[in-house]
Amino acid sequence: MSVLRDTLESFKDRANANPRVHALIRTWQPKIVVKANTSQQVFTMKVAAGRIADIASGDGGDDESIFVSASDDLIRGVFSGTKNPMKEYTDGRLTVLGDEADKIKLDAICLVLWGKGS
Repeated sequence: MSVLRDTLESFKDRANANPRVHALIRTWQPKIVVKANTSQQVFTMKVAAGRIADIASGDGGDDESIFVSASDDLIRGVFSGTKNPMKEYTDGRLTVLGDEADKIKLDAICLVLWGKGS
């Protein structure tokens, strides 16, 4: 397993164990595509029934709700809570594309887990 996938799996486990995150995403069902630009690794996280249900290799098709990309180190930092997603986004090092409501929801998850928004 790759370090990036391990980081995303840890993010999934932490989010799924948090009752506040569960309440926040109970009706949310996006597909979040995460691309690490350095290694070109791509993973898709599917959210359903108030939890991150699955993480799969690849982009899972053309219907992502949210697309997140940055260097490998930055992606790991954002999904492990060591980097502030809002600062990285504002500084242009983190790309987040998608519907504003979905981006706000992803930001809220980071805020609940680490006290820092994207």
